[in-house]
Amino acid sequence: MPPPAEYGGRLTGMDLCLYMDAFAEQFLKGRIRFRTEVLNVRRDSNEWKVQVKDLSSDAEEDLHFNKIVGSSIPFIPQEISASMGAFKGPIFHTYEFKNMMDQIISEVKPKTEPGSGVVVVVGGGKSAQDTAASLALKGRKVKVIFDTVNAFLAAPQPLPPFIRKGGSARTLTTFRRFLHSTTIGNWIVHTVWNLLEGSSFDAAHVPKDSLLRRNNPVFWGFMIDDFGAVSPTDWVSLVNEGKIELVALARVTGFGENGRSVLLSNGERIEADAIVLGTGYRSSWDKIFDEETLEELGLKTVAPSDAYHWDHKSLSNPPNSTTKDRQAMALYRGIIPSKIIDRHVFAVNGAIYTGNFGYVTEMASHWISSYFLRDPFLKVPSPEEALEETQARSVVGTAVPSRADVEWPQLVDTMLEDMQLPSARSGGYWFNWPFKVVDLKEIEHLSEERRQKRKAFAVAA
Repeated sequence: MPPPAEYGGRLTGMDLCLYMDAFAEQFLKGRIRFRTEVLNVRRDSNEWKVQVKDLSSDAEEDLHFNKIVGSSIPFIPQEISASMGAFKGPIFHTYEFKNMMDQIISEVKPKTEPGSGVVVVVGGGKSAQDTAASLALKGRKVKVIFDTVNAFLAAPQPLPPFIRKGGSARTLTTFRRFLHSTTIGNWIVHTVWNLLEGSSFDAAHVPKDSLLRRNNPVFWGFMIDDFGAVSPTDWVSLVNEGKIELVALARVTGFGENGRSVLLSNGERIEADAIVLGTGYRSSWDKIFDEETLEELGLKTVAPSDAYHWDHKSLSNPPNSTTKDRQAMALYRGIIPSKIIDRHVFAVNGAIYTGNFGYVTEMASHWISSYFLRDPFLKVPSPEEALEETQARSVVGTAVPSRADVEWPQLVDTMLEDMQLPSARSGGYWFNWPFKVVDLKEIEHLSEERRQKRKAFAVAA
């Protein structure tokens, strides 16, 4: 399935859905249980015991596994979830959008008809944006409420692949010290990022007074959308055309007494006939693991250690939103809890926020597979070593300059080197390899490479 050329080689949301359906049909048939809720997970002797509920029949059962790979669940703020029953119209999270779309379309009339209603979308992230755009394109009146919207990158024409997917980030390791620790380097860093942010607004034709500019600076943000060449159906274009109304610098604190409105933190009340919560996703651990299991697995969030400090001039004066409540789980490589890395029973995939999610997640899947198989060639540190490295990186993660969203080529090279496999696979010569496009074809035979390496180690033993 070739990617659409008109969007710079990017897959549309529909293209991605079709691909995922085809992938599941070919490789995962019979391995996915739908309409099944995980109620509890606990370690029972030498295996995992997973209590599940069939949402069609309400029947519960226990399943048993040797390994567990975790992901995430929808996040609904407490102030909203505690009073959701007070709202009389449809209200749901964006993850339910496909199933609830027909109900919204039937209950909320188009804005061109008498008595048309309003759909309120809560949140400024990607899922909120996509939902708002979809509803606006179906002719519904949409209002989006957020305190901060995702920053984005855009260009009049799609950037060439050697910039978007090149390996040039690999060469910046030495130069980074100059950029982030000197006065002139600090000026260069912020000037470049400010120009990039400003040119993105210009490419998307965002007015100077638009609430779309109520975002964290691109340099400090980790939730950054890459629009490439903006299309007429992107949410930015729909906002510019007035098809989506923005209500910024506010949070939903509850629902009005009439059951058809939302109350905002700034004192306003917004009428609503339906509500979509684009409030993101979070770890599901506290729901399915008890406190004892969370502690045992090392899945409790912790603040960055005071033992590590990065004195970078570029990181002085960060926005408050980038430093408050900055806690994270101690996941080695963003995959394995450091505390139990020597046990080979638990992993996390999809937790790394990156500019090339497909490539990085594919690589993480191979890393996890080698980890679970106890491949002798995989370099696995001790729990103490893993925790030390994770804590050091978590300090960098509180700000920038090491970030997987733009430095993913370095990250995947590190994973390859962990498996003692060739890295920097995009090829080229000494003068042009940084600009060679990093492509998934480079790892299409990675399973076979690992298999051959496993055999070689077995023969050597």
